[in-house]
Amino acid sequence: MRRYDIAEHLPLTLDMVHELDREGLWAWEILWSGKQANKNNRYFPYTETGLLNMIRAGTFEYIACK
Repeated sequence: MRRYDIAEHLPLTLDMVHELDREGLWAWEILWSGKQANKNNRYFPYTETGLLNMIRAGTFEYIACK
């Protein structure tokens, strides 16, 4: 799992850079494991906002590490 700023890899206009300076556009690279994971669905990038929305909607469950 790795967090990265999507905007870091995109060509941006000056207006876009000014808006993103405050918050960034964050995403997570997630490598899934388990019986259902295969070469077609093992790696999946998600925006941070998208992940938070899926947790709120009950699609994903957040389990904190100890």
